[in-house]
Amino acid sequence: MKKISFIFLIVFFSLHMTLAFAQPTLKKFIALADIHFSPFIGCDQYTPPCPILNELRATPAQSWDLVFQKYADKISTNYRQDTDYFLLQSTLTELNTLAQQKPLFILMLGDFIAHNFFEQYNTYSADPSGANDAEFMKKTFQYLAYKLNQAAPRTNIYPALGNNDSYTGNYLVDPNGPFLNDTADIFAALIKDKQAREEFKDTYFNAGYYAITLPQHIRLIVLNSVLFSSLYTTSIKQKAADEQLIWLQNQLNQANQQQQSVLLAMHVPFGIDVFLDIKMKTDIVRYFIHPLFWQAVYNEKVLFLLQQYSSILIGTLPAHIHADTFQLISGKDHAHFIPSSTTPSISPIYGNNPGLKVFSFNDQTHELINFDAYFYPLNEGKTAQWKQEYNFNAIYQPNCKSCSLVQGMLNLHKDNRLMSSYKKYYAVSQNTQPLTRHKKWLPYYWCNIHNTDWESYRHCERSEATQSFQH
Repeated sequence: MKKISFIFLIVFFSLHMTLAFAQPTLKKFIALADIHFSPFIGCDQYTPPCPILNELRATPAQSWDLVFQKYADKISTNYRQDTDYFLLQSTLTELNTLAQQKPLFILMLGDFIAHNFFEQYNTYSADPSGANDAEFMKKTFQYLAYKLNQAAPRTNIYPALGNNDSYTGNYLVDPNGPFLNDTADIFAALIKDKQAREEFKDTYFNAGYYAITLPQHIRLIVLNSVLFSSLYTTSIKQKAADEQLIWLQNQLNQANQQQQSVLLAMHVPFGIDVFLDIKMKTDIVRYFIHPLFWQAVYNEKVLFLLQQYSSILIGTLPAHIHADTFQLISGKDHAHFIPSSTTPSISPIYGNNPGLKVFSFNDQTHELINFDAYFYPLNEGKTAQWKQEYNFNAIYQPNCKSCSLVQGMLNLHKDNRLMSSYKKYYAVSQNTQPLTRHKKWLPYYWCNIHNTDWESYRHCERSEATQSFQH
């Protein structure tokens, strides 16, 4: 009898341990975007050449803090400008706090530097020739990488390139050029894991895209989606875009064969540029110019790939629009969806509050199940502090038992109570975008959530307009 009881205890204990180990746990990662750091803020108070800029040029990047602190009385954080030194410091302090949660990694989704960087450099240096402007941009990247590593010294930080991140101009990319060569080493220092660092360098030199093998059997694919952009196309950029498309298909195919899940990150999103569509106003203009972020051919081909490989895609993570929004991409069988969650900007240049996100996913199913949005309410002035803005599940599915971002997104309808929450958080708790400022929820923003190609979006837009007319 004692022997049977002993065997029973062993079996019970083994079963208990098996179940314990089988329980899924939550893993986290952090996403921030569009820092748009400006080392020129404060220079407008001087007749060029600006002493702040002159001293930064003469100072090693790791000592730039001393220069900014010296001119602290000239620097202030405000809406409608890019990120100054103090907002950067505050953001990195918050990042350091969030990094204590031991996230699996951090994503910086592009646009590290200020808008009109070279124009400002030329103005404040009093050198319209632009001599040494690329060297100063390189130094700015070195400074930002140094500060990011200080904030998260033990966490891999994976960068994506934004449209402003270039020596050759906005939306212009120089494949295999000096910018990629310089930033390869700067960005590689953000990646602490040796294998991941080597994977990054495998393709980043080509045109700014790469793939990383993460723990938990996940492949992180980071696109240089500026190559796909509809703005400023060149033959060199087109060739690089075609090569990236082939590379993306190969990456998805390999991940599928190796039974990996895929997380897709980028700066410029696919789909409809709603802000541009609203500005177009007339169907005549839309007939000739479709308001897409990407060239139509790339938008169509990438969406097709995402649908074909929807079973392994965890989600897509874009940025660029300085807003907090989401989209749902239908899989090839239309039975499930791929969630796309946009990370808002740190820069408050469009009147938004600075914001970032901490995502949670199931380490067994790899499903994205939640995120916490954090923000810096600039309107609170000198008392402003980073704090939680909202928890996605608490807003979109407070009674969920088996949560997923997809289900929460599906709970939003064009006229239910969640519409108010979506509007509130779009500009990070500010009323500065056409969504709320000009009451453009219908048809524009609503249609954009479920329609990422022009034809389906336009059909939704017309349908909503017809319904409004009938009512």
